[in-house]
Amino acid sequence: MKASSRARASLFVRSQVREAGGSGRVCPDAAIPLAGRDSSNGSGNLQHSLGGIEVCRPESSIEVSQWGISPIGVGHYAQFDQPPSCRSAEGRSPDGSFRERGQSCGCGKILAMMQKSYAGGTLPPLVGGNYGRDWLMRISFSKCCLILVMILGIGSYRYLSQSSFVISGNDAPILYEAPPLKDPVARLQKRIEQGTMQLEYSEPGGYLMSVLKQLSIPVSSQTLVFSKTSFQFQHISPANPRALYFNDAVYVGWVQGGDVMEISAVDPERGAMFYTLDQRLGGKPKFVRRDECLQCHASPRTLGVPGHLVRSVYPDSEGLPLLQAGSFLTDHTSPLRERWGGWYVTGTHGTLRHMGNQWVKDISRSDQLDLEPGANLIRLSDRVNLSRYARQDSDLVALMVLEHQTRLHNLLTRANWETRIALHQQDDMNRILGQPSDQWSDSTRRRIHGHAEELLKYLLFSGEAKLDSPVAGTSGFQEEFPKAGPRDRRGRSLRDLDLKTRLFRYPCSFLIYSEAFDALPTAARDYLYRRLHEVLNGTDQGKDFSGLSVQDRTSIREILLDTKPDLPEYWKRTPASDKSLH
Repeated sequence: MKASSRARASLFVRSQVREAGGSGRVCPDAAIPLAGRDSSNGSGNLQHSLGGIEVCRPESSIEVSQWGISPIGVGHYAQFDQPPSCRSAEGRSPDGSFRERGQSCGCGKILAMMQKSYAGGTLPPLVGGNYGRDWLMRISFSKCCLILVMILGIGSYRYLSQSSFVISGNDAPILYEAPPLKDPVARLQKRIEQGTMQLEYSEPGGYLMSVLKQLSIPVSSQTLVFSKTSFQFQHISPANPRALYFNDAVYVGWVQGGDVMEISAVDPERGAMFYTLDQRLGGKPKFVRRDECLQCHASPRTLGVPGHLVRSVYPDSEGLPLLQAGSFLTDHTSPLRERWGGWYVTGTHGTLRHMGNQWVKDISRSDQLDLEPGANLIRLSDRVNLSRYARQDSDLVALMVLEHQTRLHNLLTRANWETRIALHQQDDMNRILGQPSDQWSDSTRRRIHGHAEELLKYLLFSGEAKLDSPVAGTSGFQEEFPKAGPRDRRGRSLRDLDLKTRLFRYPCSFLIYSEAFDALPTAARDYLYRRLHEVLNGTDQGKDFSGLSVQDRTSIREILLDTKPDLPEYWKRTPASDKSLH
């Protein structure tokens, strides 16, 4: 490649997800392999991280600015210069560790390729199984220097709903750690500091009941997890389970005998924010940011953004997860037989079976659980003493709603971040190439629309695991939850539960009313509304939405028209006449 050609070239990376694990290499002209496969989460879902980065030296030096996760927050920055030889690094794992190893540069296995842009400045379409990874490269040549903004395009969304690379968070435009925060806990802390409210302390829960009241979290949402999967694991066991409470935007964890209460709240633009509240009496209580929680809560399991997860594990008699037996990430697509390992569950579910209320008796057969003794329990008094808890149960329906919304919160944050980053990088690219400010490349369009499409499918319960028997809880949650509304002129609500063959009567998530949904960038929200309209008016009859009957689509559309005031005007027309997208 001649120097004059180099001077006007834009180089892009295409990353390909391989079935085989390990690292890979690339060295045609100049190349940087991004990542290989990391591991399976136990349910067969691929989980990807930046493991196995190998950098092969071209004729001149390469600098790579890499974004990852560190124990102290999102977006830790690492930079390394390439000497006149090859060098290999393990790359950043979700906990921020970075290890190096020397290795020769045999470049027979290609994970990523450098692609030259067209001489006219038009960016070529980017394709590949990897997505959502932002790179800034500076390639220094002997006679010229070209600063390139590298946008990793999205061509395939096959793995999007199952796995993800961790994406940058501390730099513009996300600024995850920068004030001001807009989540409910930050707002509550501001009221405490202003002296307009006080948290009340009472035994045995400490500040628990006051926090639930101030954050409008129903006590009936209580669920109990006895696996040691919290940072207060030393206090957690089948005899002393951790209690979780939640509403549409806040999650509270309370451990009997624990030093702190754990709280996670959803910032509409930035995703999950993590706090602790000291449970000792004395002084003014304060919610303290705990970004070290991101070691687990900003990882491939949370789609690479600060988020939440519900896990099902094979626990031993002390609550320790036997990870050699595997584990499951749980959402509304999970079969009931894979749910709630390490949890207590109260409620009825007919012939259906789940992993809750049990632990492994024979560690040599750690993946074997007898599901019968834990089925259809309506009380836990013969298994655990809950006299010091807010309730005596762990509601099955609350668990089902919890695992639905945790995944959706992650998808909302992912779509928000990806859209903002894509548009931010597109602005940079337009300036570099002298293009109009409103021009989108194919890769930008794929990034925005691809993540919005995955969000749409989950929003409409695509792939939901069907119920073969009716289910019911014990705490009154299923009566209390629908009352939060809103309701249409016929009294229907997206919060109405079905519990006979599926979770909700009208399969469109209630989180469409959330602050996080409303905070989606216009580009993503406009696409979502257009696609949602196409599905509900019957224009899109694709297999992803085949579970929606004509009556489902009509009912959801009518409910939204009455209860979602920001819907575009074309929603009032049927069928849609304007199908133009950006």
